Amino acid sequence: MLCAIPALAGQNPDAVGTGAPQTNQQLSNQPQSEQKTALRISGRIVDQTGVAVVGARIALAGEDPSQSQEVLTGDDGLFTLVNAAPGPFHLTITAAGFAAQEFSGNLSSTENFVVPQIVVTVASVTTEVRVVPPSQFEIAREQIKEEEKQRALGIIPNFYVTYIPDAAPLVAKQKFELAWKSMVDPVTFGLTGAIAVCSRRKMISAGTGRARKDTVGAMGLPTATWLQAR
Repeated sequence: MLCAIPALAGQNPDAVGTGAPQTNQQLSNQPQSEQKTALRISGRIVDQTGVAVVGARIALAGEDPSQSQEVLTGDDGLFTLVNAAPGPFHLTITAAGFAAQEFSGNLSSTENFVVPQIVVTVASVTTEVRVVPPSQFEIAREQIKEEEKQRALGIIPNFYVTYIPDAAPLVAKQKFELAWKSMVDPVTFGLTGAIAVCSRRKMISAGTGRARKDTVGAMGLPTATWLQAR
């Protein structure tokens, strides 16, 4: 043990105690990148009544595209963008039902940036109404619907008459459909049947009278003409 003491005494003092704390001078010689703290951009989003907007999307864009990031506001409308790069930046605020807002600023390399309270407004709703005039076919179709309700004396179908001065022309298909509806109408069936029965009876009556006259002449009996001459 005693022999080892002189050997220690002969060593370089700078080599001993390498685990001692570093001085302020040594800390100042470290690279500035190791001393730089993370920069933040924070703020609050509210609506026109001052109520916090929850879930608003905050998009950060800077000079370096790789530093772009997005966050959502919390229940209190607050947001914080961490590890932001110093320099000019641009914020885009979007929220459902609200118009988009934008904010630009310049982030210092020594302190965080607090964005003034941003008020978003309700998005305006634009309704576009396009009026397309109906075609001649559609106009004629609507006019036919009215014509199908027309009945002379309240009974007889009167589908082929229109009281519109500038009625739309009918195409072949519409004419056929109108004629078919007129033919299958129950009143048309009834009238056609009644006319047919009357014509049949008239023909039968005329045929029976002629047959009787021919029979009387054939039997040699005096006919009505001969009796009149007499």
